[in-house]
Parts: sequence; structure tokens; C-alpha cells
Amino acid sequence: MDDESSSKKIWILGGLVIILALAAGYWFGRPTYHRFKEQRSLSQARTFLQAGDQRAGILALRQALAYNPANAEATRLMAGLAGEAQSPVALALWQRVVELSPTPDNRIMLAAISLRVEQPPFPIAAQMVEDLRVPGETNVAYQLMASQLAIKLNRAAEAVAHLEIAARLEPTNRLHQLNLATLRLRSGDATVAAAARGELVALVTNPAVGEQALRSLTAEALLAHRPTEALEFSRQLLARPRATFGDQLQHLSVLQEAKSAELPASLDRIRELAGTNAANISQTAIWLTGHERAKAARDWLAGLPPDLRRAMPLPIVEADCLVVLRDWSALETHLQEQKWKDFDFLRYAYRSLAAEKNGGGVGVEGHWRSAMREAGERLGALSTLLTLADKWERPLAREELLWRIGNRFPGEKWAFRELGRAYLAAGNTRGLHKLYGAMFNSSPSDVVLKNNFAATSLLLKMNLPQAHQFAREIFTAAPHEPVPISTYAFSLHLQGKTAAGLAALQTLDPAALEKQPVALYQGLLLWATGKTSEAAHFLDIAAKATDLLPEEKALLAECKRPAGPR
Repeated sequence: MDDESSSKKIWILGGLVIILALAAGYWFGRPTYHRFKEQRSLSQARTFLQAGDQRAGILALRQALAYNPANAEATRLMAGLAGEAQSPVALALWQRVVELSPTPDNRIMLAAISLRVEQPPFPIAAQMVEDLRVPGETNVAYQLMASQLAIKLNRAAEAVAHLEIAARLEPTNRLHQLNLATLRLRSGDATVAAAARGELVALVTNPAVGEQALRSLTAEALLAHRPTEALEFSRQLLARPRATFGDQLQHLSVLQEAKSAELPASLDRIRELAGTNAANISQTAIWLTGHERAKAARDWLAGLPPDLRRAMPLPIVEADCLVVLRDWSALETHLQEQKWKDFDFLRYAYRSLAAEKNGGGVGVEGHWRSAMREAGERLGALSTLLTLADKWERPLAREELLWRIGNRFPGEKWAFRELGRAYLAAGNTRGLHKLYGAMFNSSPSDVVLKNNFAATSLLLKMNLPQAHQFAREIFTAAPHEPVPISTYAFSLHLQGKTAAGLAALQTLDPAALEKQPVALYQGLLLWATGKTSEAAHFLDIAAKATDLLPEEKALLAECKRPAGPR
């Protein structure tokens, strides 16, 4: 009996070992199998894309990312395709690329994409320029991107400086000479512009940059409303073997400007040329929508084969067509019928817009909440929603998104900067106080943040004991800095120690007392001590300021009251 029991026990244990071994093989083999499938899909994607089969390439990339959402190469390839198609999801994808692989090149590409979709002052691109300033000193791509930002911000001299650095880094690259000439075309000096045009014409025969020279000349002539000249340059460009699909679209713009009878036939040819390439279809539909042909774009998209019509980014492009057409019912129907997978946050955002335009109701907020939920903790998705909140003029949604990005992604300093800019513009002192508090809590050694938090606390008369303590600590740490001294002087004034506050201000250079925001507090304390004649000079300086907060304006108004019974 014992032998039988023992043999059963051995058999059971043996069976258990086999089961565990099979389970281990399954569980530990699955990651290996997934890696194999991931790499095979990525390899197929490369092959398809090199052969120009974009649809198959995108499907293979999606498969690779399904096996491993953190595959940096697959994400970068997908982001590059989205950027080429001018897709609204390009920003989200490049944000993801930078999260996975924060190399300077990837961050420069993110900045370039953000320049296309952001509103001035282009906060994401501006932060990239700031963060990469030191390593970018010897990086040509950085200098070119920084020059583009400067151009967008109308800082021509700064743009030229960056391009000149790029030219010094690569003295034999004629592209930098071309870029400088293109920039000088914008000069208000006719002589400078004419010389730049001559440089570009001379570069047309250069085998390395001839096409780019023709693009610049075409674009400049088009912008200056010289259609005959633009048409000649554009035709020369299209005759080149390296002309791109984008050049074909630019030619359409020239034909439209020239009111050419060739335009309808050229449009038909472009649609045919786009074929089943989702990126080319997207670019063409975007061109049509931007040139008062949104209905033609929508009809074309609606007539595509169902599988192609559903290929990203075409559903988003079609949604934009319907927004331009203000066909809100059709937009809602279009959005209800689909799922956009990783980009469903965008679908819900558009549903919120459709609900708003269809009369409002709970759907506006409800769909926007769904968009926020789908975006989750993805920086790219949140940044994309932020661009829509800007575009659709939804200040409360924009504020909430900036807070979420700033709190969850401390490295994205641009979010809190944008909040500060918005609060200052709106005169929202309470918003600034909350912002400075959050920033100070994350950087308690930052004297500027500590001062700003203390100053807004004093203006709002909130938590005054702490504000007085901070003002004193800042003054002790920076006893010769005008702004901290003015904060400390105002703190002393609120404590009934106005004379001591004035004494602190008098330690400053006379020129510093006449600068904002110090002049306001110098005038205020002089007024409070009865020195109204001396105060008037400083109060007049303060009155010319354009960035006073409401509470500071109230202080100024109080001092400006005529003397007499109150």
C-alpha cells in the first residue's frame, strides 16, 4: 500500500512538474514570441515604406506597436508619416517619440512639428530652443529650427543670427546660403530683397539646392501676388525629377492665384496622383479645405473605398472638412460611426464641438470629459487637446489642460509659463497666486518664485503672516535687488511700518526707484506718509504701466484720490 501510495505521489508530482514546465514555457515564451512578431512587423514596415506602399507600411507599424507600444523606431516612423500628412495627431506622436527617446534630433523634430500647430508664442518649440541651447551651439538642425521659431515670432535679426551660425558650422553647404537669401527676401529694404532674389535665381542651377531655390522663389512670388512669375518658377520646379507631391500642391496654389483655366484639370490630376496613399490624400484634402473647397474635399473623402477612408489620418481630415462646412449634424454622424483607437481622445473632442454647435447641452462637457479621460496621462494627447482648446476658444478647457500638463510633467515648463501669461493678460491675481504657490512648492529654493508668491499674497491679503515672513526672508537673501525690496517695503507698510519700508526703498539707486514695479510702491509709501508732492512723480510713472494687476491699480487709484474728506 505504501509503495502504491508513493508511486501515485510521484506520478502526481511528475504531472505537476510537467504542467508547471508547460506553463513556464507559455508565459516565458510569450514575450519572446511577441518580440519576434514585433521585430518582424517592424522589418515589414521598413520594406513596405521603402517600396512606397504606405498603407501596408502603416498597418505593419500598427502591428509592431500593438506588440510593444514602447517601440521607439516604430513610433518615430509613424510620427514621421503623420507629419508628412500634416495630420493633427503628429504633435501627439512626436511627443511620444521624445518620451521614448529624448535625443536632441527627436526634440528638434518635435519643435518643428509644434511650430505648425501651436499658437504664438509657440511654447513647446520655445522650450525646446531654450533646453537645447548649449548642446545646440554646434548642431545645424538646432540652428535651423531656432531660426524658424524666430521667423514665426517676427524676430528677423535673431533668425539671421541662427542661420549665420549654421553657415559657419557647414561652410560648404549651399542650403544655408539659400536660407539666408530666402529670409532676406522679406526685407523691407527693396535693395536687400532684390539682391536676395538674385542669389536665389543663381542657385537654381545648383544641383544640390536648385529645387529648394525654386520653391523659395515660387513661394515669395505667390506671397507678393506676382502670379505670372510664380507660375514660371513653379513649372520649372515640376519639371525637375526631385519635385515632390508638396510641389504639386504649391502649383495648385499658383494656378488659383493666377485664375488659370488649368486649375480644374490639375486638381483631377492631383487626386489621381494621390491614389491610395493616405498621406497624399490627406495633404490634398487639407489643401482643398484651406482654399474654399471643403465640400469638394469632403465629397472626395466620402467616396473613397471604406478601408481607405478609415485609414488614419483621413477620418480626422474629414472631420475638419465638416467643421469648415459647419455641418454639425453630419460631423456627429461621422464621429458616431467610428472608433479612432489611440486617437479616440480626438474623436470625443470633435464630438464636444459638434454638440456645442448643435445647441449645447450636456454633450459639450460630457464629450470633452471623455476626451480628457481618453488622453489620460499621455503628454502628446494632452498637448493636442490644448491646441484644439486654443483653436476653439475654450479658455477654461485650456486652463485645465495647462494645469494638468504642468502638474503631471514638471519638465514641461512651458505649461506653467503659458498659465502665467494668460493670468497676467487677464489680470487674474488669484490665478497667479495659485500658480506661484504650485511652482514654489516644487522649487522652494527659487527666490523669484518665493517673491512672486509673497507679493500676490500681500496684494490679496491672503495668509499674511506667512507672506510677511517670506518677504523678510527674500529681503535678507537679496538685500540689493529692487523687486524683493519693493515686496518687503509693501509688507512693512501693511504691518503699519511704512517709515521702515521707505527706508528699505531708499537703499536703492534712484534710477531703480523709477522702474516698474518699484515706482508704484515708492509712490504708495510716500503718499501714505503725507509726502504727496514727492509721491506724484512715482505714481505718474506707475500709471503708465500696462501690466498692473487689479489690486495694484486699486492702490494707485487710492493714492490718486484728491485730498480732502473721504
